[in-house]
Amino acid sequence: MANREKGFKKQKTGERKQSQTEQKQFSMSDWEPNMWRSRCAWCGSLIGNMKDGFIVPVSLQEAAIKGFEQNSIQPLFLSSINKVVPMIITDKDSKIKKAFKDAYFQACCKKCAENLKREIQNSLTMSKNY
Repeated sequence: MANREKGFKKQKTGERKQSQTEQKQFSMSDWEPNMWRSRCAWCGSLIGNMKDGFIVPVSLQEAAIKGFEQNSIQPLFLSSINKVVPMIITDKDSKIKKAFKDAYFQACCKKCAENLKREIQNSLTMSKNY
């Protein structure tokens, strides 16, 4: 599917990223997992080479990932900012799983990785308070 069909401006690696106000916010009804294979979970920009990208690994309770296929991309709703982000479920042989993490998020830069990590923590804190 063409990038512009889903609200993304075609972007080359290294090109200026869109600000959050310029980005299309996705909801669960927009969810197309394969669209996220090479995109930043935070800003949605293309990641040309994952060697240049950042990984945010997370540990989850067994019930949270039960029923998900390994190496699948699943939507995660961040209640703190009312945004859906793509979470990648690890497979049993991955380095991330061997480090006792169940899933991860990919980010294009350190700033996006830090923002994503902060909002994951904020969303978890909010859900524990309810």
